[in-house]
Amino acid sequence: ALLGLATLDLIFLIPFVCIVGSILLAMFVAAIALFFAGGAVWLMAIFPGLMVFGSTGILASIPALWLAGLGLIAGAVGLSALAWLLADLFVRGLVQYARLHFRLIDSTQTGRD
Repeated sequence: ALLGLATLDLIFLIPFVCIVGSILLAMFVAAIALFFAGGAVWLMAIFPGLMVFGSTGILASIPALWLAGLGLIAGAVGLSALAWLLADLFVRGLVQYARLHFRLIDSTQTGRD
């Protein structure tokens, strides 16, 4: 049974952990990028002279830029909180899976006594 679990780990668990870890890392990086983008938009609302290309259209007003910047920052906070919760859930699942392995090893060792 232990060899079966080791084979299962190599074939299924390691690629799954790599994929989920990559997705969580991408979520954290996207949250950081959203935070800095929101900060840049918010600073453009506070200091309109910082705009390099100017602002036209729907985001031409300062309150719209201010709200858009705060919205991006709030989205970054929400995305990072979601990524943190998913990472916590994933780590707890891995710990439960590791406990299954230890229980299996412990049951085989106590059976020999």
